[in-house]
Order: sequence, then structure tokens, then C-alpha cells
Amino acid sequence: MNHRLARFDMVLLLVALLGIGMSGCSGDNGGPLPAAQRDIAPQRWQDAKTHIRFGGAASNLTLIARYIAEGMQRRLGDDVLWSMYGGRGFASYVNVVALGKGEVDFALTTPPVSARMGMEGKGYFQKAYPNLRAIATFAQNDWLACVVPAELGVSTFEEVKQRQIPLRVATNPFGTPNAVAFLTEKLFEAHGISLSDLEAWGGGIVPVSGAPEAARKVMSGEANMACHEYWKAFTPLINQMPVKFLPVSEEAMEQLSREFGYQRNTIPKGVYKPNVPERDIPAVDYSDWVVLVNSNVPEEIAYTAAQAAVEDRENGFEILYMGRPPEERSADVPLKPEVMWKNVGVPLHPGAERYYREAGLMP
Repeated sequence: MNHRLARFDMVLLLVALLGIGMSGCSGDNGGPLPAAQRDIAPQRWQDAKTHIRFGGAASNLTLIARYIAEGMQRRLGDDVLWSMYGGRGFASYVNVVALGKGEVDFALTTPPVSARMGMEGKGYFQKAYPNLRAIATFAQNDWLACVVPAELGVSTFEEVKQRQIPLRVATNPFGTPNAVAFLTEKLFEAHGISLSDLEAWGGGIVPVSGAPEAARKVMSGEANMACHEYWKAFTPLINQMPVKFLPVSEEAMEQLSREFGYQRNTIPKGVYKPNVPERDIPAVDYSDWVVLVNSNVPEEIAYTAAQAAVEDRENGFEILYMGRPPEERSADVPLKPEVMWKNVGVPLHPGAERYYREAGLMP
């Protein structure tokens, strides 16, 4: 790969990430550092032979990118530099596009179907990026849940449509390249309900930035439906009031699968507390975080990334979650190396595939 640091702004990016200021730094006496000390770090970064760029600074994706990058740096040597770009809110889109354009070498997205849509140019991607390949997937069981207060008196999307219920839906804003917003909009459309329908019935979208905020909007009465992923964030809502989960119809699920590649999942009966939900609820899958790589990245680099993902998982990733109770974890840990090459959305990079085979994790 041998990406030379040709632009000084790349140095500034890494400095910002590390919290170190290059200009205006002061010593213990409050004055500027001596010239020799000022030059050490910038020169070190500029002299790096290999610069690995990650797109993925967003929530849990940041943690994954960091520990893999650090593991790669340990294995590849001190002349390797890595940096990370942020994309919170639109990470599933921005990261994939940046990778497809070659602006970064690695990227993270969720769910894996976002990688597939990016490779094929479907959904909210305006063009195809056939150079997307995969390194690893991080399993975490999740789904898109649409929940309403029980007092609303509806149990299905069909009832919403028939009765023209004025739903005020707390979710990410429709019409944006956001994975949750796109899926929610297509889910409603697959049930024959458009945004204009919601607005005509007296409802609409209550914009939020994540699942916890969506739950709070329903709890406060600003919304009467929350549609979002990260199912554990709905626990406070469910503890406050009786709710109903609206199931995805079989016809809608087939349409979403056929058009975009979405997979099905199930909200298990009693997953929140006894009889909540009161039965298994069909839902659209939103599981797993996937690490992607540009197909142009050399095999050695991709191999090392897969190796770091698998072999450093305990102290680099799992330790960050194991100290919390299972009901509060956003990741399903401990990870299972034998499935980290599965459900990645796009083909594995040959380097990653070679690692999994040599490690005995892939037949």
C-alpha cells in the first residue's frame, strides 16, 4: 500500500484525534516548546512508510476500528501510521462511499446489508462500488423495532393504514442517507404507507439521532411510535408503559428482501420482561457490525487486519463490554472467531480469507 503522508492535513487529523495540539503547545513554564521537541512527533508521522486510513468513528464502530488498527500497527512495525475519520449519524453510508472511492483503506458499517447495497449500488447508494471487500463481522443480535403505546389500540401496520392512525414516528429523518431512516421509510412503504400519508392523517416524523432519544420521545408524549435499532434502548419505555410491537408482514418482508437484500429476524417473546412482547414478533434484521476493506489493499495488510480482529478481541474489544451486565451491553460478547468471517455482506478479501483458513476457522 505504502501511502506516503503527502498532505500535512492528514497529520492535523491524527493530532486532533489524539488530543495533541501541534501549534500553540506550551511547556511546564507556559511558554512554547523548544524547536527540537516541537519537531519530534510531526517528523515521526511524516516519516511513516505506510499510512492506513479508517472510516468508522461512530459509537461502537470507533472501538472496533481502534483496536484493529492498533493490532495491525504492532504486527506491521513502527513505521506504520493509522488515522480515523468520523461519520456519526451517517456512518453506514459515508464510510462505505469513502471506501469505495478509495479515500480510506478500511471502513465499518452496519448492518452488513449496507455493504451489499453499496457494492451493488442499491438503496440509498447512488452508484455501485464493486471494490468493497470484507475483513470480519462482529456479531450482535439486533433488529428494527416499531413500538407504540398499547393505549393507541393498534397491533399491525395494516390497522394503522385502515384506520389512518396519525402516527408521530420517532426515528431518523426520512430522505437522508441514514441506514435507520432508509429502512424505516421502506418498511412503511412496503406496508402501503408513505410519509405523505402520515402527514395527511395528522402525523409525521419526529426526528431523533438514536434509539434512546426515540424511546424518550414516546415517553414524553412527543411521539406515539418509536422505530429504531438497538433494541435494549427501549427498556426504559417498556418499564414506563404498556406497549405493542408492530410485526412486519410476510409480504413486506419479502419485498424488502427482494429489493434490497434485508434479512428477517424475530423479537423473541418475553425478551424485555414476561409477556413483553407477548409473542414472537417478525422484524427486519439489523444485526452485526462489519469491517470492510478496499480490494486494492495488499493481501498482507488485509491478512493482518483479520488476524488482529480475531486474536486481539479479548483485550482489545471484549474487555470494554464484559464489565457491564448483559442487558446493558451493546455488543454480544465474548465473540466467536469461527463466525467472524460470516454474514459480511460482500466477498472476503483474499488476505482475510487466507487468515481464516490458516487459523482453522474456515473450511
